[in-house]
Formats: sequence, C-alpha cells, structure tokens
Amino acid sequence: DGLDAAAALEAQGEADERLVATYRAALGCYEGPFLQAFTSHEAWCDRERERLAHRFAEGALRLARLLAAQGDDAGCLDWCSRLLAQEPLTEEAHRLLMLAHYRQGDRAAALRTYDRCVVLLSDELDIDPMPETQRLAKRIEAGEAGP
Repeated sequence: DGLDAAAALEAQGEADERLVATYRAALGCYEGPFLQAFTSHEAWCDRERERLAHRFAEGALRLARLLAAQGDDAGCLDWCSRLLAQEPLTEEAHRLLMLAHYRQGDRAAALRTYDRCVVLLSDELDIDPMPETQRLAKRIEAGEAGP
C-alpha cells in the first residue's frame, strides 16, 4: 500500500518531496475509524479498526518528523494536529507540535501544547511527560529552543 511505499523510500534514504507526497497521498486515504457507523462490533472489525488506526498514526508521525526536519512547520503542525485528533496521547507529536509553534514565533501556543500534554498524560495515564518533553518546554520558556 501507499504507506509501505513511503516506508520503502524512506529506508532507501529518500527525504525529498517525492517521499512527502507519497506519505500525504497514503495518509489522505484514511477516513477515520474503520466502519465507524456500525455499532455492532465483530472482533474482526475491531482488530481491523485498530490496525488501520495504528498504521495512520505511525505514518502521520513519520510524515510530521520528516516535515519538521525539512523546516516545514506549517505541514508539521497540520499532521501533528491530525494525529493528535486520533491519538491524543502520542507524546512525540506533542513535542513536534511544540517545536513547530515555537519556530513559527508562537511561544504561547507551544507552551499551551505542553500544558495540554501534561494534563492528558496525567488524566489518562497518571504519568508525567518524558524528560525530553519537559526539557523542550523549559527551553521554549527560556526562548532557547532551536531548530
């Protein structure tokens, strides 16, 4: 499928617009949870829904990383937001979102993202953010978060 093609390009060391376009095309096919309208969930349906959601999350995170590395902060914001709408506990997506906001000159949005991450992780998992997330927040507060 498209995500497999993107992963193969990435494994070959590709990091250009072709790779970005391949990820965007593949992820654009995801329309949300599989057979969401059906209320009676068969085990096979639940497994497929979880598999597809995981594939989307994995691909969206890979694309967001790639866009961040290329300096496409707007694209990174978009894909992190899409990912977090589906998987709000993906801490790396929160970090990428924080950094993208900061690099766009919106330190307040970066810190609000951190605050949301702290609350989500505490409420849902009763844990604190990872040390690297905490360090990034401190660097953003100090105005020292570089590219």
